[in-house]
Amino acid sequence: MASRGRVTAYLPEEIQKALEEWAEEDSRSVSSLATYLLTKSGLLDKCRKVTRLGYAIVRSRKVCKINR
Repeated sequence: MASRGRVTAYLPEEIQKALEEWAEEDSRSVSSLATYLLTKSGLLDKCRKVTRLGYAIVRSRKVCKINR
C-alpha cells in the first residue's frame, strides 16, 4: 500500500457541512471524499509527478527542489 500523508484544511463552516452531508450520503468518510475529489480534479497526479522529479509543493504554492 502506498504511504499516506496527513493534511489539515480549514474550511468555511458551510463547505464543511456540505462535505459531511455528501460523505454521509455516499457512506464514506470526509477524508475519503476529499481524496476522491482531489483525484478526480487531477491535482494528486500533478503532485505525484512533481515529487517523483524531486520537487515539493510548499505552502506558498511554489515548487521547490527537495534535497535528498
